[in-house]
This record gives sequence, structure tokens and C-alpha cells, in this order.
Amino acid sequence: MLRADQVSGITRPRKGAIAVLAAVALVAMLALVAAAIDIGFMLTVRTDMQAAVDAGALAGVGELPRGRQHARKSAIDYVQRNARTNGTVKKSDIATTVEFGHWNRSNRSFAKGQEPLNAVKVVADRSNAPHFFGKVFKHDSFKMGASAVATYQPRDIMLVLDYSGSMNSSNKIGALKDAVAVFISVLQQSRANDRVGFSVYIHERLAGARLDVRSA
Repeated sequence: MLRADQVSGITRPRKGAIAVLAAVALVAMLALVAAAIDIGFMLTVRTDMQAAVDAGALAGVGELPRGRQHARKSAIDYVQRNARTNGTVKKSDIATTVEFGHWNRSNRSFAKGQEPLNAVKVVADRSNAPHFFGKVFKHDSFKMGASAVATYQPRDIMLVLDYSGSMNSSNKIGALKDAVAVFISVLQQSRANDRVGFSVYIHERLAGARLDVRSA
């Protein structure tokens, strides 16, 4: 049987216990909120970097027919423009690497330096991206990178040869020959693997006829 002093000891109120638990829970809640904010910002930076390399790869492959130098400059320029979404991002914080190669459509792989060149790969890294609450744990900044590959689709070009007689004028046919010569020269310099075809325009039927385009 319990004595009176033992009973009073059991039922004695413990003041401040809830306050301690509430303080611990509040600290844990604030830590979760801080982690969520930092992780959310990291995901935002990753999205921005992916958009930047996508834009850079597309810009680079668009300039690929003009040569690697133009393609590299254009790719880096577009990465810088899209990665620096605010004034706090410095140009030196973005490191960009541009590679040229061949994209194999069958196995969806990029081979660096392989001919014929039809693809541009852009890899970019952003350093010194700030943590908001990670500084409490001595993590002031983080690094985030992304990569993208863009391919060049050869163009299908059709030349229509006029056999109707409307180009009989010496001035017209001479201008046409000069234009074709310039076109072929530009096409050869581009090294873009474009496909060129020929068709004819004429009032009469030419079924089975042979046309000598070399004399056009």
C-alpha cells in the first residue's frame, strides 16, 4: 500500500515539459523548411542550366554549316544569355564546353569528332550558386551542371529547270546561270550534307525524254 508522500510524488505536476517538446519540434520544422527552400532553389538552377545548354546546342548546330568557330561562339553566347537569369550570376560562374561530332540516329549516341559532323554537344557548369540556409552547416554554395546535344537535319532542295521557253531572253538565262553557279558554290562551302534534286517545268509532255541539265 502506497504512503501519502508517495502518492503526492506521483501526482505532482511537471511544469515546462510541453514547452521543451514544442521548442524541439519548432527547430526540426524550421530545419525542414530551410532544406526545402535550398532544394527548391537547386532545382530551379538545374532547370535554368538545362534551358541554357538546350539553347546553346540549338544555336551552335544552326551555325555549324559556317564552321566550328562560328558554332562554338554562338553556343557559348546563348548559354551565357540563358544561364545568367539575374544580376547576381557572373560570367565567370558559367563554364561552357562545346564538342562537335556525329549523332547516330539508330542507337541515339553522340560520337565526338566523328565525320560527317551533324551534331553539337554543349556541357555547362554553374559554380558559386548560393545556399540560403546551408551556410549554417558551412555550405555556402553549390555547383550545378547540365548537357544537351542538338543535331543538324540536312535540307532537301529542289531546283526547277524552266524548259517552257519563257527564259529565251539572253539576259534572263545568263542571270539564271550565274545564280545557279553561286548557289552551288555556297552549297559546297557549307558542308551541310544537304540533298539537292532537279525538276523541270514545261508545257509539253516529256515522258521518256532525256534532259541534259549540264547545258542548262
